[in-house]
Amino acid sequence: MHRVVVVVVGLAACAGHGVRTEPLPQAAPTSLAGVTPQLVPGERIAWDVFWQGMAIGRAQLGVDAREAHTTFRTGALASALANVRYDLRSGAGHATEVLTHGGSTEQTEVTIDAAGYRVDGAPERAAPGGGRVLTLTTALGVVRTWSRGAAPPPAFVWLVHRGDLYRLDVFSPVAADWQGHEALRVDAMVRAFDRSTSVELSVWLAATPDRTPVRFVVRAGGERVSAELAD
Repeated sequence: MHRVVVVVVGLAACAGHGVRTEPLPQAAPTSLAGVTPQLVPGERIAWDVFWQGMAIGRAQLGVDAREAHTTFRTGALASALANVRYDLRSGAGHATEVLTHGGSTEQTEVTIDAAGYRVDGAPERAAPGGGRVLTLTTALGVVRTWSRGAAPPPAFVWLVHRGDLYRLDVFSPVAADWQGHEALRVDAMVRAFDRSTSVELSVWLAATPDRTPVRFVVRAGGERVSAELAD
């Protein structure tokens, strides 16, 4: 379960739990690498997370003047099955990810610049075609900004998660309802660069200028994880 849970934490990627192997429909030609993320200092958002309909924990996003901090913690009931803690700190050109599960802790340090990214001090790598590489948090921020455009076209970004490179393809937003409020639903796919598998993802954004993410649904390997904006 822990691998699927991490997907929800911020448009995350799920290595090893693919649900498709065929090419994506309507390949997205537009890169969003140059779009400024919607990350406002002082913003605080929390989501209750569910696995197969069972409440398993809470994800949170906090932004200050220096960095964005994304977390996930399993609740008491879910921790009896899989105790998961995830932290992602994204700052200017640097990100630190820490995943703790089953008594083990994995930490990944990533440095990002205009030319590419470096993982744990290894040689620099570049995304196919060049362009900026994002973290999970900044990718979510970029999607929020992109969705404010007039009829935004399908597009993609490259992101690095736990040291691996992924491509996030987003398709044009459609009008939707979230608990009686107007929203936009963005359907997406996350694909690992060195694998043929992909994960299906849908994000509901409030139809307000700040485009607050109010709901996520992830489908992978027969499992379903969702997250709902907390009260």
